[in-house]
Amino acid sequence: MKTEKTTYAYLISHWNGCSYSSDGEEWVDIDGPDGICEDELIGVYRTDADGEPCDVRLICEVTDGTEDEYGQAVITRQFEIDWSTGEDSQDECTIIASDEGEYDTSYVGTRPARYSGFEYVKWTNNGGIRGAHDRMTNDGWRETYDAPEEVDAEEFLRLVLDYGYDLDDDEHDLCSLIADTLRNGELDSETDTAYALDGTEGLFSIEAHGHRIGSRHVLLWTDCDGAGVDDVTIRDWSDDCITEYAEEIASNVGEAVDVESGGHYSNLGHQYQPSRGYDRDGYEIIIKRRN
Repeated sequence: MKTEKTTYAYLISHWNGCSYSSDGEEWVDIDGPDGICEDELIGVYRTDADGEPCDVRLICEVTDGTEDEYGQAVITRQFEIDWSTGEDSQDECTIIASDEGEYDTSYVGTRPARYSGFEYVKWTNNGGIRGAHDRMTNDGWRETYDAPEEVDAEEFLRLVLDYGYDLDDDEHDLCSLIADTLRNGELDSETDTAYALDGTEGLFSIEAHGHRIGSRHVLLWTDCDGAGVDDVTIRDWSDDCITEYAEEIASNVGEAVDVESGGHYSNLGHQYQPSRGYDRDGYEIIIKRRN
């Protein structure tokens, strides 16, 4: 005896601002009761008519082709999708630092770029130390998510430090994150020339750069004869911080630092030199020559 094959179909009802409606939609045949899945539907509906990202809010109903006594399709499976493009975008990001306020929390981090590498981004989510994790919408109190906003390297560094990033924490090395930015010359910097001794006691010059970050920190890096960025560091520009560090270096190599003249050289590749360009801000350049 030949058994007739069951024909399954699905119908999509979209959220229209106050309810789910299937007006204008038609039943679409599928192979079986599990022939349509949430990921497929999100992929279809995650962009609007203009191709821009949008949230997906819908109900999918699956029927086996039979009808009830009132002529309505019998629903054998139903599921709801409430997908946020902003939340999905945030999930792609790596959080570097955050700042929790009373009613919201701000984040700064990185996300994969479209083709290669990564971008610097920031975003703010509702909810802080005093709560208020939901926002009032036309569908009541719901959590909503803003899409991360791209920022430049200068804004990225300022926010990371403002949010209280620990410079001694090696989990996310800020200097490594911004190395390509420095190589490409994307940060405005003050430039000075310093000197160091090579292994044969020959003197060579090094171009040293400094970039101010907000009102407290400075980014220091060197360019060894155009060979690339070397020895990048972020430091507090308090009066004693850099001087003490220079004295520590000199002590480790068994020599004394003449702080007033700034004259200290070592064939181990260390140099301490007060910077003419930066001394009004109370810090000095330190060069450590790479091997």
